[in-house]
Amino acid sequence: MFLDISRLISPHYRSQFKIQDLSPRLVTPRLALPNITAHAAFHVVVENQIAEGLASTVNAMKRLMKEGLSRHEALHAVAAVVAEHVNMLMRGKATDVQTSLDSALEKLTVKVWRRRYGA
Repeated sequence: MFLDISRLISPHYRSQFKIQDLSPRLVTPRLALPNITAHAAFHVVVENQIAEGLASTVNAMKRLMKEGLSRHEALHAVAAVVAEHVNMLMRGKATDVQTSLDSALEKLTVKVWRRRYGA
């Protein structure tokens, strides 16, 4: 089993998320965004997972918002975990990425996100 990203980033959503067109003044200065296209893609991946009702993502979003994050911050926290698992998949360092991702999202809290990802 593997995480099929191409299925999660539908052309319909790509056209709706024009994050690349944001004015530079809207990007928080402390955030280094080396690849705005990848940033936008992970937004779309998480939004698609929510729309599809992927339990691990939906539950993580609810939990993070209940712990005080805005929806956008929670989306970033989930996207960070997704990106880490995509990286593992691309490097051939994972055999069951979906199970590993589900497990990581179940354990994700605001404290874990801030500690691990420096948010």
